[in-house]
Amino acid sequence: MREMVLLAGWAALWAIGGYWITSASFNLRKNELALSGLAVGLFLQTLFANMLARFVNLPLAFWLAALAVFILGVVFTCLNDWRGLYQFNIVPGQWLAFALLAYIFFAIGRGLSLFDDYAHLPTVSLLATGDIPPHFALDPSVPYSYHYFLMLFAAELVRIGDLFSWTALDAARALAFALTVMMAIIWGQRITKSQAGGILNGAFRMFAGGTRWLMLLLPAAVIAWISPNISMLGSAAQSAPDFQTALIGNWEVDGAGAAVFPFAFANGIVRPGVLGHGPNGIVGGALGLFLLLSFNRWKGWKGGLVTVFLLAASQLLGEVGIVLSVASWGLMTLFYMLSHHTWRLPASLQKWWAVLVAGWLLGLIQGGAIGGALFGLFSENTLGVETGTYQSMGAQLAWPPAIVSSHLGVLSLFNPAQLLTALFEIGPILLVFPLVIIWGLKAYRASRWYEVSIILSACISLVLVFFQFSGSTGVRNTSRFYDFLGTCGLWAAPLIWLWYAKRKQWIKVLIIVLTGITLVGGIVLFGIQMPAAQQPVTSTLLNTLDGHMTELYWNRLEPDSMVFDSSVYRSPVIFGRGNASSSTWYERKPEYLALVQDPDPFVLRSAGYSYIYFDDLYWEKIDPERQARFSNTCVITIEHLEHPNPRDLTKTETRTLLDIQSCK
Repeated sequence: MREMVLLAGWAALWAIGGYWITSASFNLRKNELALSGLAVGLFLQTLFANMLARFVNLPLAFWLAALAVFILGVVFTCLNDWRGLYQFNIVPGQWLAFALLAYIFFAIGRGLSLFDDYAHLPTVSLLATGDIPPHFALDPSVPYSYHYFLMLFAAELVRIGDLFSWTALDAARALAFALTVMMAIIWGQRITKSQAGGILNGAFRMFAGGTRWLMLLLPAAVIAWISPNISMLGSAAQSAPDFQTALIGNWEVDGAGAAVFPFAFANGIVRPGVLGHGPNGIVGGALGLFLLLSFNRWKGWKGGLVTVFLLAASQLLGEVGIVLSVASWGLMTLFYMLSHHTWRLPASLQKWWAVLVAGWLLGLIQGGAIGGALFGLFSENTLGVETGTYQSMGAQLAWPPAIVSSHLGVLSLFNPAQLLTALFEIGPILLVFPLVIIWGLKAYRASRWYEVSIILSACISLVLVFFQFSGSTGVRNTSRFYDFLGTCGLWAAPLIWLWYAKRKQWIKVLIIVLTGITLVGGIVLFGIQMPAAQQPVTSTLLNTLDGHMTELYWNRLEPDSMVFDSSVYRSPVIFGRGNASSSTWYERKPEYLALVQDPDPFVLRSAGYSYIYFDDLYWEKIDPERQARFSNTCVITIEHLEHPNPRDLTKTETRTLLDIQSCK
């Protein structure tokens, strides 16, 4: 109870402070203020926490970050009119919808372990111990330059609310989901001047996705012709030996919960918001939508300063969007100067450039992928120091041009079977792009520079069909390049709403049909996730005993100690301590594999491990001679837990934590 009161007080500080900052810095409508304030408070507080945690111990850094947002809100409000401290514009229906969305997504998330929990939970756990910016959990000597914004927020929930890392990450994703959908609704209302238009935009943010499922309606002969042309990747390759088999089967993704996902309704390019169970959920949408609401409504320097902080925070959300943004602002400015035959920029564009440069530079020191990559290049080329980092980025020219699906691989635009598959994978949402371009041209003529930059980024990203991702995470992440699809999804509902009214009847019917088709996949996937709400799980990595061990020993071992575990992902989550087991999340080091095959407390100690975490399965695999080694007096049993095996009541599951620091 005490922790929940503290958590509520901490959240109130940055939420109220965010409201005051937003009200004092931007000319927003009354129905837009409260949710926008929550978004601003969330992003500013997390950004400040990321900076303060390098100099101040946790959880004090997190409290100071929330207090900084609160104080900034007081100062900004008093600079305008101190009476604003007592004026709150709250729309009860909005908050009821927000709470309902957050509850539903949290309940569903508790029953799922989708999308790389093996990477995200260890990182959340280490962040919560104070490892900010984080290091690679499976090799603590390596910096982990990654977009860890929402994982850092989850780490704050761990430290202040005393939550498990898996519960905290589910809660953070639920907040991100509800906030983004509600921000989509109020922005949609702004554009369409209709409450129904806003709700449609929220529905798009939740459910709009690709339409692979439409391929089920193709003749079997066509699917048989397509199938040999598809080289499936990742979870798709685990689902079936070929595309034809997979299309009528299940999507074998880890942590899918109580019900299985049909492969036909999954997607490797355009994923609906209801599948926002990744490291940052869909929180990036909330930031982008707030900037769209506020970009031309600054109240003097305060609006510009807040925007600087928000742009800095965006570098903890991704990398491709930042690169495209730099290119689009540069290209837009160059076009303006050439078309107007002048070096002198309008005052509004000059202000934006000042804000952009400040935001980008501040963002580079936050610890994201771009900052890590640039710091590594600087260290190697200027200082001659090899820093080493887990995450590497890169792109290489590819011919022929192709669309890459993280499920269906490289889909060449020159191969008819692959091109047809790519079009089904993307779906009708691509048809909105001409309307987006028209909107961008109108925005340029009206000097709405931020809108222009987003749409120009989308146009630039079309060129990226000639490139493929060559970084450490492989070609499957090329789909991150396709900003034009995200921009289509962003503007689809408002532009369809505005365009619909003046069309002929048959066009209106066609629009309704295509809109429904775009939403079907997300609605189906949402329904399939619902049973997960009735079966909460810890993670695919952990069981009940691991949860109990977490309660007892998380962050209580020596700060620099390592825990040896046959399951490399598990011990960082449970204890908040890394291990030196792996080169990547997927590749084990030979020396670690040798230790697993022939465990010895003295050898493990010499390899840098202070503790060993045994489960019953691994212990039973060790022959009696090797088991006897752990009877040495230098091995101290710190904790031994056991309970009946739920899969076989004649057996017992066990977990044992051993201290081997005296084995020298």
